[in-house]
Amino acid sequence: LHIRLKGLDPEARYALAGYDFYSGTDAPEWQPAPSYNGRALMLAGLTLPGLTGDCPSAQLLFRQIS
Repeated sequence: LHIRLKGLDPEARYALAGYDFYSGTDAPEWQPAPSYNGRALMLAGLTLPGLTGDCPSAQLLFRQIS
């Protein structure tokens, strides 16, 4: 699933708050939330892997960090 966000400040940076990443190994490897440029999120967007099935859904919370 690929999404593009709207209404962000193009010069600001945004963190994907509360999102955990799993490395695929036996034990979860917790990584810090990545940060993105507002312009990139609005123009290029973000691909969400692993959403399959009839009604895939996800809830993401972005927080402006600069």
